[in-house]
Amino acid sequence: MDEASSLLDEMLNRDIALDIVTFNVLVGVHSKKGMVSEAHSLVELMIERGIDPNVVTYNSLLNAYSLRNQISEATNVFDIMVTKGCIPDVYTYTILIKLYCKSKRIVEAKQFFDEMRYKGILPNVVTCSSLLQGICQVEGPRAARAFFKKLDASNCPLNIVSYSILLDGFCRHGLLDAAMNVFYEMKKSTSKPGCCTYNILSNGMCKAGKLKGAMELFSELSIEGMQPNVRSYTILVKGLCKGGLLDEAHQVFRMMEKEGQLPDNCSYNVIIRGFLRHKNLSRATELIHEMFDKGLFLLWTINVPILMATCLDTGGPVKPSLYVSKSSKPREQLPSGTISVGVKGNFSKSKAKLFGCLVAKIIRGKRAIGGRCSKSAD
Repeated sequence: MDEASSLLDEMLNRDIALDIVTFNVLVGVHSKKGMVSEAHSLVELMIERGIDPNVVTYNSLLNAYSLRNQISEATNVFDIMVTKGCIPDVYTYTILIKLYCKSKRIVEAKQFFDEMRYKGILPNVVTCSSLLQGICQVEGPRAARAFFKKLDASNCPLNIVSYSILLDGFCRHGLLDAAMNVFYEMKKSTSKPGCCTYNILSNGMCKAGKLKGAMELFSELSIEGMQPNVRSYTILVKGLCKGGLLDEAHQVFRMMEKEGQLPDNCSYNVIIRGFLRHKNLSRATELIHEMFDKGLFLLWTINVPILMATCLDTGGPVKPSLYVSKSSKPREQLPSGTISVGVKGNFSKSKAKLFGCLVAKIIRGKRAIGGRCSKSAD
């Protein structure tokens, strides 16, 4: 950005003529970086040099304010451009609609949508999907479905993203029958379901405890010639863990890597949490060591309280109360990076040691000599 500003200063000092294209590039770059005041200064400089800002200039400013969620400032820019006779285009209205939807001001967003169509400006798929998403979040999936039908009847552009918004909305509200109806309708349309579509539905099924339906959708992916991705497997693993089917969850988890989909950090955390919640500490410990060997990490706030409760048998997730110190043994007797982890409370030495070893590895990702407790029950 400093280079661009220096170049501009040099061009001005040499009295090199700057045109609208050059100014728009500079305004656009500053706007994308969130440097609104600098972008405004450039626009003022344009005007001083007798160059009128065009729709590209104003759209850059609108986008800058949109990134900051500054509705009043964006609306003011819009009013100025209209007053100066600059005709808004589809990108102008799309930026405003997205901004108003993000702020949950759906009534105004709809007004902009109606205004652009009244002026003969055809909305694009981003315009339609943005408003659809806003309606779904604020007014609910049924209202979004009704709006979707109006868009379709008006030949407005809709695609897989538009359908996915509806599917996700219905699934989040537990309306799986309605979601499946959209899914079947999608299959008949030109916007065929993709892996992401199946993942949305599968996730909804798992959350509702309908594991059979989720597994059928998972199998259907391959039948339709699509390969399940890491998220597809992780969703199913999470659902199976939630249903207490740990062996099945572990099988799916192992299948993931065999099929060329490497489990990521989220995948490991999901299955580890599942085993911990069902007090299968040995399998959880095995997976924790495995994920560290792969350079992945355990989510502290989610899994460590459950890990502590399982190791120390507290009866439920608790907030860890830990202290960490360097070993008192001579350095030459210990591997590099060794630390000691203690846990405060009235717990047995064996349980505190197990927990200490695991947490030490979580903290540093290196070997631990064990744990200790301040008060022993043994």
